[in-house]
Amino acid sequence: MTDDEIDIEASESNMDEDDLTQENFDEQADSSESSFLQMKKGNRANNSGGGNICSSGSCPQGKQKSVTKSDCHTSLPVDTTNFITSLDVNIASQNIHVTWSSGHTEDWACSPNPSHTPRGTNVVGVKCSINHTNRHKDGMAWFTSFDSQGLRIGFHNSQRVGAGIVSHGCVRVCCDKANIINRNTWSGRTTINVV
Repeated sequence: MTDDEIDIEASESNMDEDDLTQENFDEQADSSESSFLQMKKGNRANNSGGGNICSSGSCPQGKQKSVTKSDCHTSLPVDTTNFITSLDVNIASQNIHVTWSSGHTEDWACSPNPSHTPRGTNVVGVKCSINHTNRHKDGMAWFTSFDSQGLRIGFHNSQRVGAGIVSHGCVRVCCDKANIINRNTWSGRTTINVV
């Protein structure tokens, strides 16, 4: 995977609601289409398949006005009495099995990459804000890292999530799920298991 492919992976964006003008909307649509076409050109086999199942929600898509990379840190969950204890990613079924400390479990759709998403056990590392970007201003709202991968691999919102759609290495999830993961995991304690 090239740096450009990694950066294209991060084309989920973060704008404040005040910034959502018609002009910005058009720019975001153009940027998203451009990123998608670059990604498709670079990895055609990984972009065939089903349709997107996510809306952008509060996670704007495409290029942002500036680079935001200093917004990441380790943190506790918002509620230390009820938090996500494990995120079990099944690459083949494109599913995340979420286990909470209360015993409650959920299953969410995701789009990892069979060739580039690291398999094995990890823990949550740094967590970034809704305004997080890569160095090319591509948004990565609610990025939550695999600790051993730093800012290279993690969970975040995405342009497309669904059956047959794969990322360039990260685990793409819908915006609301990226926010839940970011706010309800415990850095250094919540486990990530990828099979």
